Amino acid sequence: MAHNILEVADLHLNYGQTRVLHGVSFEVPAASLLAIVGPNGAGKSSTLGAIAGGIPIASGTVRFDGHSIEALAPEAIARLGLSFVPEARHPFSSLTVEENLLIGSLMRRNRAMAASNLERVYGYFPRLRVRSRQPAGKLSGGEQQMLVIGRALMTSPRLMLIDEPSLGLAPKIVEEVYEMLRRIRDEAGVTIVVNEQSSRRVMKFAENILVLRDGRVQLRGTPATIDQGQALHHAYFGVGNFDSIGPRTEA
Repeated sequence: MAHNILEVADLHLNYGQTRVLHGVSFEVPAASLLAIVGPNGAGKSSTLGAIAGGIPIASGTVRFDGHSIEALAPEAIARLGLSFVPEARHPFSSLTVEENLLIGSLMRRNRAMAASNLERVYGYFPRLRVRSRQPAGKLSGGEQQMLVIGRALMTSPRLMLIDEPSLGLAPKIVEEVYEMLRRIRDEAGVTIVVNEQSSRRVMKFAENILVLRDGRVQLRGTPATIDQGQALHHAYFGVGNFDSIGPRTEA
């Protein structure tokens, strides 16, 4: 049985005087793909930002591969092997695609590893090889998403947190991106956590689904177990609280 590479326990998060996460807890087995889904304002992006060290945590613990990281700076967390791909795709527009990718290797300062990782990224995303000498600002939205994922891969991560990878992309491109994420998980053993607003989009790619609403975990389970009856609908729209499939508990 795979060990849990990420363990989040009783996570609370504030923006000023407003509490946005209320005791969020979950685990992520190594070499798996977890999808965190829920409506706008559910706390999905805040959860990933807190794990990556970019948002101060009010209370709770985050353990990455057995190490407590909730008090570490983002740079220190990244050096441990956790890479965060934020929602907004912001490549360095004036730099070429390849220059953008090589920026991701600077942290490792290992030329041989950088060259190997670059070939691996081009293997996953052949379109980036074709456009390697072009300015990143000339890429389509889907190509930019591939680029920022590829740049994260250049750091040799063991865990990738990816915020809304399908945002603004055509359905066909979304399928392509998720197929590549599945390949990265299966072939490189990289654990992946993605945030999505639509659960239907990730049902066939993720081993586990976590539904957030109003900063709380409403439902968790495998796609096969949570996609039953009204449970998923209730978790999204507020009829009862759920913690995996089972008896309903009142709020």
